[in-house]
Amino acid sequence: MLEAVVSTQSTGEIDAEDLVNYGIIPEFVGRMPLCVSLMSLDRDALVTILTQPKNSIVAQYKYMLTLDNSDLVFTDDALDAIAEMAIKKRTGARGLRSILENVLMDIMYEVPGSDITQVTITREVVEKQSEPHYKRKENVQSEKKAAAVTV
Repeated sequence: MLEAVVSTQSTGEIDAEDLVNYGIIPEFVGRMPLCVSLMSLDRDALVTILTQPKNSIVAQYKYMLTLDNSDLVFTDDALDAIAEMAIKKRTGARGLRSILENVLMDIMYEVPGSDITQVTITREVVEKQSEPHYKRKENVQSEKKAAAVTV
């Protein structure tokens, strides 16, 4: 029935009477001081939420990896893929953290105590079609061997 209300009126024009006609009891409708229509976020808005705020989700994960002397890099396609997954699952901005946690779960266990200096996340990684790209620092043992040979 709400679809009928939405199809006959612009969502900005829905009022308390429409909610009562939809089936919400008038006592409940009377306690709502405002009726606001909400539209779903698009991909660009979700990517902005992932990256732009000062304490964004991406910035939080990058900071966690810097504690282990490693950098976390997301390609633009990877951020788009994360946003598209949130749209597909119909979770919106609240689902971004859980999607990102699923993508980075193994990485968060692999990086601490390892020689990984950079992790690059691509669209394929988000879609579970490939592994993350790791950049490792030079092997310390080969440096020691080279130093021992030159002495």
